[in-house]
Amino acid sequence: MSNNQLMRKATLTASFVGIVGLSSLLSVKASHAATFDVNIPLLSYTLEGDGVSIASPDDQLFDNFFTDDFILFGTEGGTAISVNSPFIEPNRLKSVFAHFDYAFVAGLDPNEFQVSLFNDTEKETTFSKFLFESSTGMTKSIDLTSFYTKEGNYQLNFSSFGGQAGVNNFVIKIETVPEPTTTIGLLALGIGAVTLKHKGKIRLGVLSKSAS
Repeated sequence: MSNNQLMRKATLTASFVGIVGLSSLLSVKASHAATFDVNIPLLSYTLEGDGVSIASPDDQLFDNFFTDDFILFGTEGGTAISVNSPFIEPNRLKSVFAHFDYAFVAGLDPNEFQVSLFNDTEKETTFSKFLFESSTGMTKSIDLTSFYTKEGNYQLNFSSFGGQAGVNNFVIKIETVPEPTTTIGLLALGIGAVTLKHKGKIRLGVLSKSAS
């Protein structure tokens, strides 16, 4: 067995163990709603277009706002497409918020940098918003609860139509309704530990949990 195969097997095993462990933890407090912070890894994004790339803080862009690697949108434009979420049933969700850091070059047209929520199962965009509040950089929080309108696999995507912008630190905060079997089922579908394969590398999405 090759080293790559061994690494993949170990990673998948870690994912399974993480899901089982979190499911067991939830069963203890089955009557309570649960909140999960789901981090979307930067390298899980698919970059489309000549103007999109991964940049480093060493590039000294956006007044050094970013302290970690980020997705850079150049003037040529392009799109960053996230990995699909596990299958979502909207009636099992109490609230969903998206958090991320972004910045853009001063003077950006208000209609040049966009975030959107896309249902990949239904092939439809359920939410989109142009971002232009702060050219110096800020942490943005968006309530997406009412935009999970149908069952399916969802993506949090970003697009530039010509302006220079950067974005990173993607977190989806999910609060579920207090139903034990469906909450555990959601974990079993993979939200507890997302295994991603990107450019020959296996990566795990990390999930933290708090109960109310």
